[in-house]
Amino acid sequence: MSRYVAILSLCLLGVTACAGSSDITEQSAAAIADTPAVDVPAYERDPFWPPALPDGWVMGTPTSLYVDPRDHVWVLHRPRTAAEGASAAPPVIEFDENGAFVQAWGGPDSGYDWPDTEHGIYVDHENNVWVTGINPRAGAMVSERSDDMLLKFNQNGELIFQLGGRSVSGGNADTSGPRQAADVAVLGDEAFVADGYGNRRVWVIDAHTGEHKRQWGAFGNEPEDAIEVGLAAPPPPDPNAPLETEGDGPDQFGVVHGIGVSDDGLVYVADRNNRRIQVFTIDGEFVTQKFVNREGPAAAGVARIVFSSDIDQRLIYANDFGNGRVWILDRETLETVGEIGESGSAPGQFGPLHHIGIDSRNVIYTAEVGANGRVQKFIAWRQTSTMTNTHRMVENWPTLNEGMSWGAAIGMIPDDTGGTWMMIRSEPPVSYVNADGVIEKSFADGVIDTAHGFCMDGDGNIWAGDSGPFRATPESEGRGFQLHKFSPDGELLLSLGQSGVSAAGENTFIGPTSCALAPNGNLIVADGHWPRPASAQQDGDRLVEITTDGEFVRQVGRLGSNPGEFMGPHAVAFDSQGRLFVADRSNNRIQVLDQNLKFLDEWRHFGRPSGITILDDDTIIVADSESSLAVTGPPQAPEGGGRMIRNPGWQVGIRIGSARDGSLRQFIPGPRPEGMAADNLGNIFAGLTSNCGASPSGGCLQKFVPR
Repeated sequence: MSRYVAILSLCLLGVTACAGSSDITEQSAAAIADTPAVDVPAYERDPFWPPALPDGWVMGTPTSLYVDPRDHVWVLHRPRTAAEGASAAPPVIEFDENGAFVQAWGGPDSGYDWPDTEHGIYVDHENNVWVTGINPRAGAMVSERSDDMLLKFNQNGELIFQLGGRSVSGGNADTSGPRQAADVAVLGDEAFVADGYGNRRVWVIDAHTGEHKRQWGAFGNEPEDAIEVGLAAPPPPDPNAPLETEGDGPDQFGVVHGIGVSDDGLVYVADRNNRRIQVFTIDGEFVTQKFVNREGPAAAGVARIVFSSDIDQRLIYANDFGNGRVWILDRETLETVGEIGESGSAPGQFGPLHHIGIDSRNVIYTAEVGANGRVQKFIAWRQTSTMTNTHRMVENWPTLNEGMSWGAAIGMIPDDTGGTWMMIRSEPPVSYVNADGVIEKSFADGVIDTAHGFCMDGDGNIWAGDSGPFRATPESEGRGFQLHKFSPDGELLLSLGQSGVSAAGENTFIGPTSCALAPNGNLIVADGHWPRPASAQQDGDRLVEITTDGEFVRQVGRLGSNPGEFMGPHAVAFDSQGRLFVADRSNNRIQVLDQNLKFLDEWRHFGRPSGITILDDDTIIVADSESSLAVTGPPQAPEGGGRMIRNPGWQVGIRIGSARDGSLRQFIPGPRPEGMAADNLGNIFAGLTSNCGASPSGGCLQKFVPR
């Protein structure tokens, strides 16, 4: 996978220092020295986004996107540009935080004037959706009329109000509507409109009523009309004209293409054709400006502004329309401290880069117009890996049998022939897949509520964990929280635990997640999945030793973060010395225990472990599916409820190293594996729990083979 990595860190200097002034007192110099470094993420493209659309729909040219307060991604595209004969989706498309399609709506309607050339989408803190248009520019299908409207909808596509209309603007003096507006940002009760293509102003309105409040132009000047009122669009700029690279720039905006309002009340304007950002108070008082990539070579520069998700919004992300970059700026100084991408058409490159969005994890989403015509996603991480990726994914492997459907792939048991047993959250849950990807047998229909990890004993019997529901539902009542033993032919031999009862007892489980065959022939079961329903036991996370006859032997550990304590033990594996490695996932660590299950060490350099496999030569392979992601958890979860960022600063993927000395050797980036196992032939089997349709494997189970 190609990587486009941002600069890792630069010192945060004060505005005076960045201006090059030598008039700095000892006190101010000390303050600058005490200012922490700007922590700039590195980025890597997510190859599994965007997901496929339903009903055979295709997306036309995506012109804009925005991430709402729930981390849902809204994409605005131009259906008229879809390939001839294709079934274009409605212009507004919503994906949830996991990348799943939610809904699509919008387009011409008798109740409002829909833009002929869709341009910008913005979702405010009340989840209302704002849409702008810029016809007749940008390859318009209709050239005789102008998009002089601003539309506000609720999240279900019901119109709240329309300001302006088609070909009605009177220019900058008209306070009833925009003239080819480009973008919107809302702070509190006010909406700030980048108005934009036909006008040259920041137009502020009441966000609830649309009533005009105030407006201003570049440097706070009175905005002047860029074109005569009544003409559809200004003439295009001369591509051969030299770029202006000296002085303060024009005293009027070029194209007011993007706008962002910070939480502390500063308005940032992306003046695209002048390649600069101007900063104002919310009342329109000019504060400062900064040119971004003023030398081009393309004349069209910064096009939209979004802010990092930290409480101080210390970073600005600004996309460079013509030069194929996302620039990362220190918000205090407006100095460039990092970048994402480069010009081109390959995955991870840009051109032309029209709009960007950012979520609560600082994940960046991009929309390109022109020939590229696509949306991309870039995951933020700071632990930049220089390790080699020694594996490639096998495409379209395996193939489900007729009547089967994919569910989350959560358990694998390879057999050293290139095939594997797999457990999925679908019926039937347990299957054997041979090396060619053909499913030879399946069983356990109706037995398991929530499949979650399994293992094989010395007689070849399969022990399948049922962690129980993550939240209480009528359908799951009285089900789950058990461990089931099956013969290799699928006969149910034994069920341990009490169906529907979550408790840390000798005859009950909290929520078994995985198991492993110990050197003494017994099984070690990891017990205590997060999230768990409120009716489940909220403490007692532990390891349980049982015989293969199902007899309880002992339990080790309790809920906590100290040595020998666990918070959501998620996977277990033994090395050649009989040491037990525990994926103590919610503590972001691996715990190493001796043969008596006493604590030896903890390793935190393998990320946030969801799965562990140890091969015969003590190669350790660790799956990380949650680092730097906002993972949903119930309020009672000890690591924090709601959508908390888990293990920030680490990249998801598969880390390969040595169980003997803890060294790291290889890294497979990006697949977000949860269930994971490997064989001694070098094959790695990784399971996805969401967005399976976007995987080159064709489903939820991925097979990686040595290159």
